[in-house]
Amino acid sequence: MSNVRPRMPSPSIRVIGVYIPTLDRARYDAFVQEQVDRQNPINFSTELKAFLGRVGRESEVVALSEEELAERREYFEQEFSGVAQIEVLVENPDELFNVADFQQIDPSVPSNRWQVAWNEKFLTADGHTVVGKVPPRAYRIVFFIHLWRDDLGLNSTYGPLALVPPTPIPERLWLLAPFELVD
Repeated sequence: MSNVRPRMPSPSIRVIGVYIPTLDRARYDAFVQEQVDRQNPINFSTELKAFLGRVGRESEVVALSEEELAERREYFEQEFSGVAQIEVLVENPDELFNVADFQQIDPSVPSNRWQVAWNEKFLTADGHTVVGKVPPRAYRIVFFIHLWRDDLGLNSTYGPLALVPPTPIPERLWLLAPFELVD
């Protein structure tokens, strides 16, 4: 009987995509408009409008002025336009793996200002379904990095990652892992 344990495959992370929202300007503009419309009380769902009426806050269901809508659009675009959405394939992660380790190290700023992954979504290995429970062996992670700079690269738990050229966000990710404002 041998005491040799089977060797576990090494952990690996491969960048599938670096997606820049503004590379598909029509889709970017449509998404921004959807987000601004969603924030406009006049577009609240019937259920939300009824609830606000029941709690005496029906006055909040008033259409925003053009100026207010423009301000909301400007704020959303300011937050959204400088991000990159990153999609990685994670295979055989070990106990050291941590999503918080995805970061852009910028030697020109203090480390507490380095940009890190946020709003991460876990997907099946084929990238077509969001999963609640992370599979143990292979899965994708999609996340955003603010103030993305191609020249800074991307680090992970296991070191620097090879990047692929930036492309527009695929339609499946507009739906599965949309951008959300930081609270």
